[in-house]
Amino acid sequence: MNVASKLHRENPNSTSKDDKNEEYLSKYIKGYSIWKSLGFWEQNFWERLSKKHRKSVKTSEDKISAAAIDRKLSYVNSELIVELLLSFTADMLTWDVPMESIKKFVVLICVRNSIAEAQRNDLLVLLSLSLSLSLSLS
Repeated sequence: MNVASKLHRENPNSTSKDDKNEEYLSKYIKGYSIWKSLGFWEQNFWERLSKKHRKSVKTSEDKISAAAIDRKLSYVNSELIVELLLSFTADMLTWDVPMESIKKFVVLICVRNSIAEAQRNDLLVLLSLSLSLSLSLS
């Protein structure tokens, strides 16, 4: 996902040196249905959360397994979840995921992680503001 937004080539059809003559890989793969699949986003979310969670665990053991770390802590910091959710909603907007799907995703992740309803509502308001801002800029 991030790579597709960074990898580019010079546009062979560019007629001016003043034009942005870069074509990004994301332009060619954005239309695939995988980007609209909440299952894809959810699995990606859990993988990234798990990595961040493990990274935040301080342990004196050098070679502790990921599963052992996950068993060691019974909860994940809600700030970490909210931070990652904000990042994901921005990515989902970039990849043209429908707003209703993004809202469902936010609610699903919040409910599964016992994020307070007030905080969930704040996230949904931020999401709506982000969409409004992106629409006004385009």
